[in-house]
Amino acid sequence: MQTTRRANLAVPDSEGRCYTLAYAAIAGLFALWGLMQWDFGILLFRFAAFFGLTPWQSSLIGAVFSITYFALAIPASLLHRRFGFKLGVIFALSVSALGPFLIYPSITEHGCGYFLGAVAVMGVSWPLLETSLNPLAAAVGPRRTAVRRVNLVQAFSSVGLAAGYFVGEWLIPAHFEWSIKTLATSTALPFVAVGLAILVLAFLIDKVPFPANPVHGRLRDEISALWRDRFFRLFVLAIFLFQLAQSIVWSVTVAYSMQELPGTTPGFGTKMLVVCGLLYALGRFGGAALMPRIAPAKLLAASLAIAIVLISAAALGGTTGLGCLVAMSLFMAITYPTLFGLAVGDLGATAKLASGVLVTATGLGAFLAPIFLNLPLGPARFAILAAVPCLLAVLACAVYVSRTKP
Repeated sequence: MQTTRRANLAVPDSEGRCYTLAYAAIAGLFALWGLMQWDFGILLFRFAAFFGLTPWQSSLIGAVFSITYFALAIPASLLHRRFGFKLGVIFALSVSALGPFLIYPSITEHGCGYFLGAVAVMGVSWPLLETSLNPLAAAVGPRRTAVRRVNLVQAFSSVGLAAGYFVGEWLIPAHFEWSIKTLATSTALPFVAVGLAILVLAFLIDKVPFPANPVHGRLRDEISALWRDRFFRLFVLAIFLFQLAQSIVWSVTVAYSMQELPGTTPGFGTKMLVVCGLLYALGRFGGAALMPRIAPAKLLAASLAIAIVLISAAALGGTTGLGCLVAMSLFMAITYPTLFGLAVGDLGATAKLASGVLVTATGLGAFLAPIFLNLPLGPARFAILAAVPCLLAVLACAVYVSRTKP
C-alpha cells in the first residue's frame, strides 16, 4: 500500500501505511449505524400497533434487544480478534441485511414471528458493528490522534440518527390501517431495497484495504492485562455511567416537551430529539476540531461541566428549560467517543477485546435506564436530574485522567 505525506488527504498509521479509504468507509458505516438505531425505535413503536402488541409486550421486545446487544458484545470482539476487522464488519452487514428482508413477510403475512426475527438479527448485528468500528477508527492512524479520529467518525453516527427521522417516514407510513396490499407496496418493498443496499455495501467494503489482523498472544494474558489497567477499569465505569445518563435524558425528552409546553404533541418531542442528534454531530465535529489545541481529557472535563449546569437549569422547566435540555446535547456529544478513544487508543492488539468490554458497559447502561425512569421521580423535569450524579462521576473521571494519564 502506498505511503504519502499529504496529511490533509491521507490517514497514515504509525508505520506509514495509508488507510484513507478505510477511514471514509468507517465514517459511512457509522452513519448507517446511527440511521438504523433511530429507525429501530420507530419500527418497534409502529409495528407494535400493527400487530396489536400491548405496551408490556413492546417493552419486553425492547428489553430482549438490549440484552442481546450487551450480551453479544464480548463474543463479537472475540470474532474480530480471531478473524480481523474486515471479516467482522462484512459479517455484521450481512446479518443486518436479513432484518429488512424479514420485514416483508412480517407485513404481507401479518406475522409477528417474522418481525421478532428481524429484531433478533438486528440485535446480533449491532454489537458486531460497534465493537469493530471504534477500535478500527483508532487503528487507522497514529496513536496521538486516535481520540480525535474516533470523535470525527462518531459524528457521522449522529448525522445518521437525524437522517433516520426522514428515512423512517419513507420506510414506515404513519397509517397502518391501510390494506395489506397497499402496505406491501409502500413499506415492505422499500425495506427489501434497504436489505439489498446493505448487501451491496458489504461487497464494497470487501474491496477496501483495512489494517491487517495483528498477532495476538494468549487470551487470558490479554484479559489479565486489561484487568490490571486501572485507567481502563475507570473508562469502563465512566462509559456505563454516561450511557445511563444519556439514555435517561433522551428517554424523557418527549415527555418533558409535552409537560412543559402544554398543547404540544409527541411529534414535537420527536423533532426535539432530531435536533439533539444534529447537535451531537455538531459537538463531535467541533470537538475533533479543538483537540489539536486542547487535550481530549481536558476538553471532555470542560464540556461535561457545562452539560451538568444545563441539565440542572432544565429542571426549572418551561421553554427555557427545554432549550437547556436540548442544548446539553451539544456539550455531551464528545463524551462517549472521547472516553472510548482514550480507553483503546494505546492498547494495540488488546483493543479488540477492550472494545467488547466497553460496548457491554454501554449496553448495560442503556438497559438499566428504563428501570431508573420507573422509579417515582415525579415530572420529567425532575426525572432528568437522575442523570446528574452519573455525569458528575464521569466528570471526576475526566479530571483524574487529564491530571494523571500520560
